[in-house]
Amino acid sequence: MRFPCRFILFHHKQHPTELSDEDVKTFLSYLANAQQVSPNTQKVALNALAFLYNQFVKPTAR
Repeated sequence: MRFPCRFILFHHKQHPTELSDEDVKTFLSYLANAQQVSPNTQKVALNALAFLYNQFVKPTAR
């Protein structure tokens, strides 16, 4: 759960329900540009965030 935690901390501890798709893009851009992570690491981060939203955030938003 490393990337979901980093995502939340990157956005100053805002709850994921308060964040948009644009916030996900901003975080992934930060990883690519400022942190210079590899493309595979970016894919892992994206999949981790997709799992977070699909399994935990979106079902509770119903």
